[in-house]
Amino acid sequence: MRGPRYWFAYAWWRVRMWFHAHAVTLALVLLVLTAGVIYLLPDIIVTIASGESGVLWQRFDGGTVTVDDRGRPFRGRIATDRAGEPTALDEQIHEHDDEVDELGFETWPYSEGLHWKWPWDRIFIYNIRLQQVSATYDALTNDGLSVNVEVTIRWKPIEEDLGKLHRDIGPDYVQTLLVPLVGSFARQEIASYRPEALYSPDRLGIQENIRQKTKDALISRFHPEEHRESYLLLEDILIRNIDLPPTVEEAIQNKVVEKHLAEAYEHRLERERQEAERKAIEADGIRRFQETINATISDGYLKWKGIDATLELAKSSNAKVVVIGAGEDGLPIILGGLEGVAPPAVAGAVTPPPAPAPVPGSPAPPASPTAESTPAPQNAARPPEAPSAAPTAPGPASNPASSPGPAPAAAPPSASR
Repeated sequence: MRGPRYWFAYAWWRVRMWFHAHAVTLALVLLVLTAGVIYLLPDIIVTIASGESGVLWQRFDGGTVTVDDRGRPFRGRIATDRAGEPTALDEQIHEHDDEVDELGFETWPYSEGLHWKWPWDRIFIYNIRLQQVSATYDALTNDGLSVNVEVTIRWKPIEEDLGKLHRDIGPDYVQTLLVPLVGSFARQEIASYRPEALYSPDRLGIQENIRQKTKDALISRFHPEEHRESYLLLEDILIRNIDLPPTVEEAIQNKVVEKHLAEAYEHRLERERQEAERKAIEADGIRRFQETINATISDGYLKWKGIDATLELAKSSNAKVVVIGAGEDGLPIILGGLEGVAPPAVAGAVTPPPAPAPVPGSPAPPASPTAESTPAPQNAARPPEAPSAAPTAPGPASNPASSPGPAPAAAPPSASR
């Protein structure tokens, strides 16, 4: 009777013989399987980098994954209130998946890190960081003026809504959803303002109104059951540039310039009014000062001020000549009060004799040698000639011997010969 040991040895021998007979075939199959695994490895292992998240699409199990295996929505890191505003950020959410699962929600399973999938399934990678895009819109103001407005949009995708975003809109969601939606509300909001409001502090209000309307649209149209923003978390709407027609832009600038000029003139007028008040106060003070001084001023005070002025002139570094008055007080000329007083005679000075009175009919005395004579013009009229003296009879008065005085001067010769 053969025991179990015999039959075990016999089976092992048969296996060895089979492997020995099919060794080449087995090696080829193993080689093919190894090559297949190496070839399919990039489709089996997926690495999701920092700041990214993935959406799984299953070829044979329902397509895009938007809920967990029990049909419940996923829970994300960012919590929002019913108005769609962020309220909390849980960075450690993946460390308590069991607790989250007990509460009925699972975390998004395709976040950063290494993930496995079937080769026939696909994972689409999305950037979940804060992003921005700029777009230019044609808008009309409330007076019908056409303007070009460049708007910058800042947003970040909501991680737990990536499945719905990929399924409903697609990877090109920025140009499909975000840019047209913001453009529509930007045109609607700008149409309520005049062109100059786009350059005023009202610009901040316009930006906030566009953001609020866009957020409300994302809540009401795409995620009404939870009353929160869906797909995207809209951070800011920024108006970067506004292009007006050149004539309108120049008119607005001129208006601003004229406004500032008007304010400048108002300040000038106010300054002149204050200057007029200052001068009136100054004149009143001078008047009261003069009234007080006139009542108490004296000659001694004036002499004392004159002495002070003389001392100041003597101390001045710019004074080259100090003129002292010739009065009794020795004050400067302008302070001596010597108007109309003749200067005193100097001892030893020779007083010139007075000039003799001219005798009628005698020639004019010669000019002083120090005086500068001016020649008379040639065609000047000659003075009339004196008439000849009539002959008179000699009498006692005409006798030279009987005349006690000096001999009379000889008569001038007649002008006519």
